[in-house]
Amino acid sequence: MSEPVQPSDLYFRLQDALGALRDVRRTVAEISREYADLDATELAVDTLGDALSPADALGRTRDGLDGVARTLDAVDDAFDSALSPSSRLLRPST
Repeated sequence: MSEPVQPSDLYFRLQDALGALRDVRRTVAEISREYADLDATELAVDTLGDALSPADALGRTRDGLDGVARTLDAVDDAFDSALSPSSRLLRPST
């Protein structure tokens, strides 16, 4: 028979997941800064799909990244509601 899972092990896995999320947040922030440094007048777009100017494509990309960042911030905040009570769980000794 396998050992029952320990709540503390789950808590540490949840902390690891939060750490991974924060790594993603840092990556998205870095990419956003790099897109912010781009100058639309120095860019072009391909001819696939609907006509789109470099400024429009860059603006939409930046807006999309802002949405990703806001969503990741909300997810980070949501971790608190799971981490706080989970840190108190334990399996009593039998």
